Amino acid sequence: MATRISPYLTFNGNCKQAMQFYKECFGGNLTLETIGDTPFAIEFPHGMHDQVMHAMLTNREFTIMATDFMGSQDFIAANDISIALLFDDQQEIIRCFTKLAAEGKVIYALNDQVNDDLFGVVQDQFDIIWMFNYNIPLAAKHSA
Repeated sequence: MATRISPYLTFNGNCKQAMQFYKECFGGNLTLETIGDTPFAIEFPHGMHDQVMHAMLTNREFTIMATDFMGSQDFIAANDISIALLFDDQQEIIRCFTKLAAEGKVIYALNDQVNDDLFGVVQDQFDIIWMFNYNIPLAAKHSA
């Protein structure tokens, strides 16, 4: 049995916007549940009913879960968390990297590494850091 790691991201009121953007970048199925959608909405101020209680983006490779910040302390951007994505398709890593970088900041450009593997790092417009990895399959390396 394989173990999967799913990041759980916390946003400061823009969870819906961020997760919709990630869906555009990575594809998949996005489900969103706002506080107002839950049975315990009456426990929250009416102004919070549009905030996301739980969001989940699932595609064929990974799941990303998220919420809007609801704590009693100050929100701290999640820029100390990196999400590593491992790709098996060179076209897909380039497409996703380019999409996230469009309104974000390239920390390390997507470059060839040893043996034509690719690696790059982007901080998106929501301050999330994404590490992109592509490894050419071993069979292709040996036939070259």
